[in-house]
Amino acid sequence: MDGFRGTGTLLRLALRRDRVVLPSWVVAYLLYAVGGTAAAVALYPDFRSRLDAAAAVNALPAMLLMYGRVWDPHALGSVAMIKPIGFGGIFAAILAILIVTRHTRTEEESGRLELVRALAVGRWAPVTAALTLTGGAMLLLAVVDALGVTAAGLPASSAWAWALSCALTGLTFAALAGVTAQLTQSARAANVLALLALAASFALRGTSDVAGTPQASAWWAWASPVGWQDQVRAFAGDRWWVLALFPLAIVALALTALRLAAQRDLDAGLLPQRAGRPTASPLLRSPLALTVRLQRGLLIGLFASYVALSLLLGAVASSATSLLDSAGMRSWLTSVAGTSNATTAFLIFELGFVALITALCGILVALRLRTEEAAGRLEPLLATAVSRTRAYGAQVATALLTTTALQATLAIGFRLADTTPQGGSLAQDLGMAAVSLPAIWVITAVAFLLIGVAPRATALAWAALAGSMLIGEVGPLLHWPSLALDLSPFTHVPRIPATPMAWAPEVVLLAITAALLGAGWWRFHRRDLAPA
Repeated sequence: MDGFRGTGTLLRLALRRDRVVLPSWVVAYLLYAVGGTAAAVALYPDFRSRLDAAAAVNALPAMLLMYGRVWDPHALGSVAMIKPIGFGGIFAAILAILIVTRHTRTEEESGRLELVRALAVGRWAPVTAALTLTGGAMLLLAVVDALGVTAAGLPASSAWAWALSCALTGLTFAALAGVTAQLTQSARAANVLALLALAASFALRGTSDVAGTPQASAWWAWASPVGWQDQVRAFAGDRWWVLALFPLAIVALALTALRLAAQRDLDAGLLPQRAGRPTASPLLRSPLALTVRLQRGLLIGLFASYVALSLLLGAVASSATSLLDSAGMRSWLTSVAGTSNATTAFLIFELGFVALITALCGILVALRLRTEEAAGRLEPLLATAVSRTRAYGAQVATALLTTTALQATLAIGFRLADTTPQGGSLAQDLGMAAVSLPAIWVITAVAFLLIGVAPRATALAWAALAGSMLIGEVGPLLHWPSLALDLSPFTHVPRIPATPMAWAPEVVLLAITAALLGAGWWRFHRRDLAPA
């Protein structure tokens, strides 16, 4: 068993490193599930409102693709938990993938694992420690979510079925991330492969619900771990036996990851690496061009995802009126969006949520500067005629331009897919997407501030985003005080065209962005480089 030697030590080290991030994720997940459930229970107070909402969802292919089928329209939990059931496993899987990659391939890529392996640490210890940590995190997630949803007024048995299905979905993709970490030579590529598998699994689940019947999904739902979670049918019969499929997949993938880890060299991947160009590209004549080139794969993936997302939202908006048959839903959406027009209200609400995703993309792009610094690749660049100001400015420009282009892509795709006569114009949709940019840039600027001030604490940028997401998603539902709601920059985004354009909040947010970027540049310009 020498291959597992040192697993306990690496596990304790991983727990120490994630002592803030993991509890923050668990709390955010809990608030999202419980807050949304409690609010949805209030939105559908009677039997008829639940039947109407379930019928609207089940009748729309776009809604089936996004959230899945409401298997029991008569059950309060099936309707109130439609979003947590549809996305709970997805969020858990994303967290699990990031944890495993962080403690395996990222450690190897940075060179730290080579130093650790020089001690009495076996080949299988890093993967085993990462999967053990993820398993504990998923178990904690399941326990707190099941107790929270039960406290919100839903049946305990169904709450446990849902929470365990989400946790096991996350652990399945954690084991898959253990495999992708052995295949590639970079953490970014390992994450991309695992996330692509997650996206494919989600697509299989969505298309199987669209092609299926009210009694059963299409057969290919069983080829997807996300489909297995849907087939558990929490709050609609609780088919516990489906949960037995997850351990089989988890064990098979984990054993595969261990076997691959024993067969490859340290710091090498099993997939062949593409040969580089014999000469430098003539396009790489500036730090901005180099920054874009280094993130080309990420940027292409983001834009492709936004095209698909915008078309899906446009298709759903075309039937938004039928989704508002519930008086409670109409009242709540009108209060949040500020308009009684179903399509406009839906667009305002969904653009507000997608703006948080765009802010996440901005953080991803911004943190590339820290990745280059930690890997030791920034120092040789700065040894040339490239100054710190130019390197920092190129990354800022890439982040701001990327988020702007993503919001524009969202508006254009939405307008192409929305066929309702009462829908707005392309110019109006572009304006509605653009008003969120100052708030998005504030969150992105927080990441740059941390790069300059506290480069080893850049994970706090995710905490800022999580806080804004909780305030925006849960705060209005639970009627939080305005003082708490105002902490999120997205609270101050004008809700045009429902309300007149307010320029003062936009100017203030832009000023905050400039101040954060300036402070980050000032510290980055003066501090020593901080490798990993």
